[in-house]
Amino acid sequence: MPVARVDDYVAPAIRSVLSQQDVSVELILIGPLETNPAYALLQELVNENIAHDERCQLIPRRLLGIANALNEGLQYAQGDYIARMDADDLCEPHRFKTQLATAFSYDNRCLVGAQVKIFSDYSVVLKGNQQYETWLNEQCTPDAITEACFVESPLPHPTWFAHQTIWTTLGPYKQGDFPEDYDYLLRAWLNKIPMVKPHGVLLHWREHPNRLTRTDTRYQRKAFIQLKSAALADANSGFDLDKGRSVWIAGTGRNARYWHDALENNNVKVAGFVELDNPKAKNQKRNKPVINYDTLASTLNNDLLITAITNANARNKLKRWCANHGFAINDNVVIGG
Repeated sequence: MPVARVDDYVAPAIRSVLSQQDVSVELILIGPLETNPAYALLQELVNENIAHDERCQLIPRRLLGIANALNEGLQYAQGDYIARMDADDLCEPHRFKTQLATAFSYDNRCLVGAQVKIFSDYSVVLKGNQQYETWLNEQCTPDAITEACFVESPLPHPTWFAHQTIWTTLGPYKQGDFPEDYDYLLRAWLNKIPMVKPHGVLLHWREHPNRLTRTDTRYQRKAFIQLKSAALADANSGFDLDKGRSVWIAGTGRNARYWHDALENNNVKVAGFVELDNPKAKNQKRNKPVINYDTLASTLNNDLLITAITNANARNKLKRWCANHGFAINDNVVIGG
């Protein structure tokens, strides 16, 4: 559990981990730098709340950055299984027990997440977050999660749980101008590691203005698409984009432009864009042709279609169109967002 600041959320988060039922737990708290005044505050909080609890270790981080803090936690963890947790969320008391059983059912060769409940101390949860929660909790099986990997991260980072061999296989988190957790998840995808969620909410995911995904530029949509494009262009993806296979991009908006530029930066050939028939539609985008879906049906052949559509209803409509025309997800089509 990395702890960058000390606020009212930290102690409840700690207690929710140490209250896990029917499992042996060690809690590695990676605090701020020892020279940071927040470290002394965290020491005081730990002493007040969990004094003499040998299951909890407080470690000052050596390097700045969330990825470095996560890597320090991985180095100190001694258990056979390693779980992620954020310092502003709350675990259900049976979280680790349930995730452990799920890992057993896959012979420990999986990355386990959890269904979540998004909550806020400030106001009601916004409709967009309610929809996001619903979408997240629908992606539970390995197939569903694999299909959703290029829409958004279908496995919330603070829910991750896996045998230490999974963490060792994937290696350390990378520090850079990108979301470190999504980079890690795509590495799991490239390594064909099954990802799964047991049914039932195991984590209460706190929404507040200081969450990194709201404040850090590394979590902007463009950064996500750059990671997606690099993963699809990787030789291990199985899509043969590194061998010259061309891509059509469904959509012509800003998201589609991000996809186009990121793919070309990874030496992927973009054939053009696909858009609904529209009297005002342009004939070209980024100097590439814009065709309609009727034309695509006879044009796609061995090319890959990547959807760049963020609206869930429009994305589902396109998935049905693909199924009706015999274009298979993760073969002819990648569902992106």
